[in-house]
Amino acid sequence: MLSILPLSTAELKNIDSQSIAFSQLSTAQFEGLTPELFFGIGFTQHILLLNKCKDWKERLFYIQKTAENHWTVEMLEWQIKANLYQKQGATIQNNFDKTLPKALQHSSTLAFKDEYLLDYINLGRQRGRNR
Repeated sequence: MLSILPLSTAELKNIDSQSIAFSQLSTAQFEGLTPELFFGIGFTQHILLLNKCKDWKERLFYIQKTAENHWTVEMLEWQIKANLYQKQGATIQNNFDKTLPKALQHSSTLAFKDEYLLDYINLGRQRGRNR
């Protein structure tokens, strides 16, 4: 037997309008995400971030870094596995505040954080000696 029931919205007639609580949409958590930033990375990178990152702040961090540095999917995955987000706030232990002038302290710390700093290799001197 087929029975026709009223819609569930019919029950709303009996509800006091002051007892209804409205909440924010889940998209309200996207604070800091601009369309330029969102579309600045590829679909595959978004899928990777959804699968690998636990919270929104971590995803936003990787979206920003990926867009800034033009990371490939492989580089983004490597950075996630290397826990870049968790390590970002970590400071390098040093004695710069005791041994260096105030003007050099900050730039000296940045020199050790630069991932492309290759001064220690001394390639220029080796090439000059071999010729």
